[in-house]
Amino acid sequence: MAKKQTKKVVKVKVRTVTRYELTAKADTEEGKALLDHKNNKTRNGVIAQTLKKLGGVTFKELFAGIDKRSFGSESKNLDSIVHWHVRDLQKKGFVKYVEEEVKAA
Repeated sequence: MAKKQTKKVVKVKVRTVTRYELTAKADTEEGKALLDHKNNKTRNGVIAQTLKKLGGVTFKELFAGIDKRSFGSESKNLDSIVHWHVRDLQKKGFVKYVEEEVKAA
Protein backbone atom coordinates (compact mmCIF):
# COMPACT_ATOMS: atom_id res chain seq x y z
CA MET A 1 0.00 0.00 0.00
CA ALA A 2 1.16 3.43 -0.86
CA LYS A 3 1.29 6.03 1.88
CA LYS A 4 -0.88 9.05 1.53
CA GLN A 5 1.10 12.23 1.23
CA THR A 6 -0.24 15.00 3.33
CA LYS A 7 0.35 18.57 2.47
CA LYS A 8 1.66 20.74 5.21
CA VAL A 9 -0.58 23.73 5.71
CA VAL A 10 1.39 26.88 6.32
CA LYS A 11 -0.49 29.50 8.28
CA VAL A 12 0.37 33.03 7.35
CA LYS A 13 0.97 35.07 10.45
CA VAL A 14 -0.72 38.44 10.44
CA ARG A 15 0.23 41.15 12.87
CA THR A 16 -1.16 44.59 13.45
CA VAL A 17 1.17 47.54 12.95
CA THR A 18 0.30 50.92 14.42
CA ARG A 19 1.45 54.00 12.56
CA TYR A 20 1.30 57.55 13.86
CA GLU A 21 0.30 60.48 11.64
CA LEU A 22 -0.55 64.14 12.07
CA THR A 23 -4.20 65.06 11.68
CA ALA A 24 -5.72 67.98 9.80
CA LYS A 25 -5.68 69.92 13.08
CA ALA A 26 -1.95 70.42 12.48
CA ASP A 27 -2.91 72.90 9.74
CA THR A 28 -4.74 75.19 12.18
CA GLU A 29 -3.09 78.17 13.88
CA GLU A 30 -2.56 76.11 17.03
CA GLY A 31 -1.01 73.33 14.94
CA LYS A 32 1.25 75.72 13.05
CA ALA A 33 2.52 77.08 16.37
CA LEU A 34 3.24 73.51 17.48
CA LEU A 35 5.14 72.80 14.25
CA ASP A 36 7.22 75.99 14.41
CA HIS A 37 10.65 74.49 15.05
CA LYS A 38 12.32 77.85 15.74
CA ASN A 39 9.94 79.00 18.47
CA ASN A 40 8.56 75.73 19.83
CA LYS A 41 11.07 73.48 21.57
CA THR A 42 8.53 71.71 23.81
CA ARG A 43 8.45 67.92 23.86
CA ASN A 44 5.09 67.90 22.09
CA GLY A 45 6.50 70.32 19.52
CA VAL A 46 9.55 68.14 18.86
CA ILE A 47 7.38 65.05 18.39
CA ALA A 48 4.93 66.86 16.08
CA GLN A 49 7.81 68.30 14.04
CA THR A 50 9.36 64.85 13.70
CA LEU A 51 6.03 63.36 12.57
CA LYS A 52 5.68 66.10 9.97
CA LYS A 53 9.19 65.40 8.72
CA LEU A 54 8.85 61.59 8.63
CA GLY A 55 5.18 61.11 7.81
CA GLY A 56 3.24 58.04 8.99
CA VAL A 57 5.69 56.03 11.06
CA THR A 58 5.74 53.34 13.71
CA PHE A 59 6.69 54.24 17.25
CA LYS A 60 10.12 52.70 16.76
CA GLU A 61 10.75 54.85 13.67
CA LEU A 62 9.42 57.94 15.44
CA PHE A 63 11.62 57.32 18.48
CA ALA A 64 14.69 56.87 16.25
CA GLY A 65 13.92 60.14 14.41
CA ILE A 66 13.61 62.31 17.52
CA ASP A 67 16.55 64.38 18.69
CA LYS A 68 16.82 63.06 22.26
CA ARG A 69 18.85 66.10 23.37
CA SER A 70 15.80 68.28 22.86
CA PHE A 71 14.07 66.42 25.68
CA GLY A 72 16.72 67.52 28.16
CA SER A 73 16.05 64.47 30.28
CA GLU A 74 18.56 62.16 31.90
CA SER A 75 15.84 59.54 32.30
CA LYS A 76 16.81 56.05 31.26
CA ASN A 77 13.19 55.43 30.32
CA LEU A 78 12.98 58.01 27.56
CA ASP A 79 10.75 55.84 25.37
CA SER A 80 7.96 55.95 27.95
CA ILE A 81 8.26 59.75 28.12
CA VAL A 82 7.97 59.97 24.32
CA HIS A 83 5.02 57.57 24.38
CA TRP A 84 3.25 59.71 26.98
CA HIS A 85 3.67 62.83 24.82
CA VAL A 86 2.44 61.01 21.69
CA ARG A 87 -0.69 60.03 23.64
CA ASP A 88 -1.06 63.63 24.84
CA LEU A 89 -0.91 64.87 21.23
CA GLN A 90 -3.51 62.24 20.30
CA LYS A 91 -5.84 63.41 23.09
CA LYS A 92 -5.46 66.99 21.87
CA GLY A 93 -6.34 65.90 18.33
CA PHE A 94 -2.99 66.44 16.59
CA VAL A 95 -1.98 62.80 16.14
CA LYS A 96 -3.97 59.82 14.96
CA TYR A 97 -3.23 56.13 15.12
CA VAL A 98 -3.63 54.09 11.95
CA GLU A 99 -3.59 50.33 12.37
CA GLU A 100 -2.88 48.06 9.45
CA GLU A 101 -2.49 44.32 9.20
CA VAL A 102 0.79 43.08 7.80
CA LYS A 103 1.62 39.54 6.79
CA ALA A 104 4.75 38.36 8.55
CA ALA A 105 7.33 36.61 6.42
